[in-house]
Amino acid sequence: SVVIGNGVDPERFRPPTDAQRYAARAQLGVGPDEQVVLFVGHEFGRKGLPQLVEAVSALSETTHLVVVGGTPDLVADIARHPAGRALGERLHLLGPVPDPRWVLHGADVFVLASAYEAYPLVVLEALATGLPVVATPVGSVPDLIINGHNGQLVERAPESIRAGVAHVLAGDRAFLGAAARATALEHTWTAVAGHYLVLLRELAQSSTRPHGRADGGVAG
Repeated sequence: SVVIGNGVDPERFRPPTDAQRYAARAQLGVGPDEQVVLFVGHEFGRKGLPQLVEAVSALSETTHLVVVGGTPDLVADIARHPAGRALGERLHLLGPVPDPRWVLHGADVFVLASAYEAYPLVVLEALATGLPVVATPVGSVPDLIINGHNGQLVERAPESIRAGVAHVLAGDRAFLGAAARATALEHTWTAVAGHYLVLLRELAQSSTRPHGRADGGVAG
């Protein structure tokens, strides 16, 4: 069987200019020597946000966690989470953001510790923005993320997530960002359309090939 995944618009999602990154981090209230871990999603439990909050609370005091998405009740639950309280002002709960590109511009790493996914488009969007990704190996993620190259694959547990994030944050930001962008460029909507065209041609060719006789004999 052939599985064709999502694509990403590399013009809409692209690495920020220095000015865009500075503006985004200023809006988040993050200093130049601090790190930003980003989560985007609405199903906090399934997508591993509680585990991520615990993971970031165990990182250095210069590491911030920015959360985009969620209902008011879900946001309040995370704010009351013991690890959320421990993060204090380092936990930024933005709620739903209509266009989160500016938040991506201000981040250093994107994390998605989901229990299950099919084709998480947000991972491709983060990669296209030049963000390395730390994620659990679900759905299409193992086909996108290469350890130490454009991110890190982790288990759905706070300690594993913490180690994965720490590894990425200690890496070469320029190298990781370029590798992330290069991965996304292999999965543009143009590339996806090309895969569909190839598949359709193969199906058309197979439907026109001659078939043997139903009784197993050989046509004379």
